[in-house]
Order: sequence, then C-alpha cells, then structure tokens
Amino acid sequence: WAAGLFALDLRFIVEAGAISTETVFCLLLMLTVLAYLHAHGRAKPAWWLLAGMLAGLTTLTRAVAQLLPFVLLAHTWLQRRPRAAGRHQLLLLAGFAIVVAPWVARNWLVFGSPSIGEGGAAHFWLGATGTGMWTSNDQMMADVERLRVAPGSAQFSYLSDAFKTIFSNPARYFGLRLQRMLGAYAQPFGTVAVGGVFGDVSLKAAAGAWGTAVAMLGYPVFWLKLWIYVWHFGSVLLAVACVVRYWRTPAVWLLPLLVIGYVSGLYAMLTIIPRYLFPIMPLYMVLAAAFLAAPRGAVVVGMDK
Repeated sequence: WAAGLFALDLRFIVEAGAISTETVFCLLLMLTVLAYLHAHGRAKPAWWLLAGMLAGLTTLTRAVAQLLPFVLLAHTWLQRRPRAAGRHQLLLLAGFAIVVAPWVARNWLVFGSPSIGEGGAAHFWLGATGTGMWTSNDQMMADVERLRVAPGSAQFSYLSDAFKTIFSNPARYFGLRLQRMLGAYAQPFGTVAVGGVFGDVSLKAAAGAWGTAVAMLGYPVFWLKLWIYVWHFGSVLLAVACVVRYWRTPAVWLLPLLVIGYVSGLYAMLTIIPRYLFPIMPLYMVLAAAFLAAPRGAVVVGMDK
C-alpha cells in the first residue's frame, strides 16, 4: 500500500526532478526513522549509532532537525523501554555528534558562534511580526534594518523584539501561528511547480463561479492539481483515521506522529509554508497505508517490528 501511494503521488514525482534541499532532507529524514526503527526493534548498537549519524546528516541539510535525536529518544521512553534508552541513548547522541560537531566547531572558529545554522531568530521574529510571514514591504524592510544595526547581537535583537511583540498580545500570536500552519497544510506542495509546467490554473478560481469551473475542466493542469489535492488531503485524513483506529496500539502510530508534530510545531513557531512541510508527507503516507492495509478492527504489527 505504501509503495502504491508513493508511486501515484504527483508531489513526489515533481520533486524528484527538482534541485532543492527538500529532496535530500526528505530522504535523510526517512532513512533516520528507518534506522531508528531497526535499532528500536533489534537493539543492536550499530543501528543506534547509524540512526544518530543519519540524524546528524539530516540536521546539516536542514537545521530544523537538530532536536530530532531527542524526539527519537522520547519515543523510546514513551514506549516504556527506559533500560534500552539508558543503554543506547549515548550511542544515538554520539553518532549525531560525530557528524555535527565538526560543522559546529567550524562555525565557532569562523563566525564566533557554536551553532549549527543561522536564521532561526530571524524566522522566529518574522513569525511574530505583522502577517507572520515574509512580505518585503517597506515597513518590514525598515524593521529588519533597524534590528540588524541595533547594538549587540542581531540574533538577540530579533529574539527580543519578537518576545516583546508576543507578550504584548499572546492570543494574537498563537492565533496567527495556527492560521499560518493551517494555511500551509491547506496548500499542497507541488501545485505551483505543476502549474509552471502545464499552465497555472487556480482551483480557488474554479470554485468561484460555475462558468469558470466548467471552462477549467479542459485544462490538463486542472486535473493534475486536483490529483495532488486529493492525494494530499486523502493521506492526511487517512493518517488521522489510522491514529483513531489504533489509538490503543501506539506502536503503530506514535513514532510518525512524534516526528510530524515536532517538524510541524517547530515550523509553526517560525515561518511555515507548504514547502517546509513536504519532507514529512511520507510519514502521513505510511500511516495512511497502515490504515488501508489492515481490515477494519484488525491489529497491525507495530512500527518497530
């Protein structure tokens, strides 16, 4: 089921030919999860070390994954395997450090900052300011320049200004971030790329008037975009159905849900667009496949088996 869903998903077909970090990040993230599942199920030290190293490579591709090892360890503890976590968590973290430490040391020597990546503070500020996304209007550009030349670290200036905005109206901030996250999920990644090749036709415009909708049926890109929308929302809804069906069997859904929640939640605090969510879409596909593969009421084998 999972292979069939992937093979028919136009989002992955389109992205396979694109030169972007999403392609590499998606691959490494899935390999990290796979290696961790092998380690979790077989408890062989080499797999724990490999999972940590793959998590390190994933982090060097996108710094948003830098807390991924702790998400994996949280899964081990939630699965009531504290002894396994105690024995192997150092191997997982060691593998992560082996890959990431040289880059952190390089940044410390070159820039004076022992960090994995820059830009997190700026994105956090963007998420709290104005519309919660980059607009490049005159006011935003003036604010960016003001923070860049402020005394002290620019990172501190971004964080200080962001927290000042958040604390002045917390309800607005959380409402804005929820709105942006829902908006990112509502727009499947890949529709713009397909439109660029076959002609841009908006499904929103098609829903606006009956005559427009009928006319759009003749455009090939309309059906391609519709296919992407169906696959996107279908996989998300089936993933939710999988969690509901196997709620009492967390081994089926806990790990994918933790990774999905971590990536979605972290981006929701920063700036979030459909492109940033694309690398976790395979996890929705896996959960959807788990729902489709088992008859109603049956208990599937856990993800760690």
